[in-house]
Amino acid sequence: MERSARRKRLHDVQIRESDIEAQKAALLKQLDDLDLEAQSLRQERDDLQSWLNLPKNFIDRLPDELLMDIFQEYVYLDCLPETLLLVCRRWFHTAVGVKSLWVDLKIPLGDRTPERGSRFIHRRLVLSDPTPIEVNNDRLAFIWDPDPDGDGRWFPTSVIVGEDGRHCGRIRQLTIGHRESLAFLEWPLPRLEQLTYGPTTLLSHYPTTTSELKRREHDLDASKMPNLRTLHTRYLNLSNPPSILSNIRTLKLSMCPLTYDPNDFQSYISAATHLRTLEITFTVYPPNAQQAEPTFLIHPRIRSLGYHDQSIAAGRCLLGRLEIPAADDLDIRMHDLKRIAGLAQGSVDQLSWLRIEVFSKNSKISQQGDILVDLLRQAGKLEELTLAAACGILAPEVMGALEADDGLCPELRTFTVTSVNVLDGINSDSLERRIRDRYNTLHRS
Repeated sequence: MERSARRKRLHDVQIRESDIEAQKAALLKQLDDLDLEAQSLRQERDDLQSWLNLPKNFIDRLPDELLMDIFQEYVYLDCLPETLLLVCRRWFHTAVGVKSLWVDLKIPLGDRTPERGSRFIHRRLVLSDPTPIEVNNDRLAFIWDPDPDGDGRWFPTSVIVGEDGRHCGRIRQLTIGHRESLAFLEWPLPRLEQLTYGPTTLLSHYPTTTSELKRREHDLDASKMPNLRTLHTRYLNLSNPPSILSNIRTLKLSMCPLTYDPNDFQSYISAATHLRTLEITFTVYPPNAQQAEPTFLIHPRIRSLGYHDQSIAAGRCLLGRLEIPAADDLDIRMHDLKRIAGLAQGSVDQLSWLRIEVFSKNSKISQQGDILVDLLRQAGKLEELTLAAACGILAPEVMGALEADDGLCPELRTFTVTSVNVLDGINSDSLERRIRDRYNTLHRS
């Protein structure tokens, strides 16, 4: 009897113990669910609190890194960064901290007085320090000085150079276009990479100023400008080339009949023994100026040539023939397609990029497609072709010739038409698609 009762009690205890364990498990699960809910609520609370603490203006929520990129784009559009300082306190401190915003010393129209211009330049120098700066004296000049003892113009050269020339060591790009800016050459320019030298136009300065600029050209000392690799010479005669040309990799020449001599031209180009890129702009001014016969361009190392010739008469052009065997990039802009093709003959067989622009449209241009196709037959390695302005009307004919002849420019993968008259009805997208399909078909494995 007693034994039976004990067995029954044991069974009840075991059942009760199982019930308690089940209830504990349910309670633990409920506790876990409550913990998860509490954690989610805390996260939502923090997010809501953070959102409520944000500025009401969405732009004020932008991180500093994104603001800096916006500021850079703003200045890239040639806008004054001083405007950014007026938006709010945060923008003020962020813009002041971006040194690259202040490297261009261009004086705005509102500060075109000696006193205000001097303060503006000084402020830019302080805000950009120690970042390399850009000094374009074309945009710094022509500030009128009311001082009756002066010559009527004020130049900020002395403000930039200072007493010790310290800021000259920061100049990365420099333009010297008048006699007053020659003071920069008296100081070392260790960071200078790009120099524009000479008047903006031949008639923009007195003859004595042009002569002085030419005389001081030999002060372009490689020991003072060890990093100079790009030189733009404007409207100076090319006699007695400076020794620094041997260091130049990119040379730009702005010329006209009054400054052109074929022998001096050849000597100047030959002195640039390490030249890789040459850009020539030839302006026929004055219109009645006498000019020598077109000359040759001979250089064994030039890889890229840009030739912009505004002369209309065949006898007035600068170049008559090219001998640049290493060239793989050619950009020719002239008034007549036939002259362009004649000049490029023999220089296109190694080209990978060719750009042709005809300035003026005449009744013959639409009948000169065969001239362009014959030129392209020599360009077996050409990869990119651009037709600009008047010759863009020939694009459909050229595209038809390419599709009809697989041996014509088989490596061509990009065909672009730019600056064309919309009335000509040239479909650039269609040309790009057709040339891409042609390339894929020819090179399908």
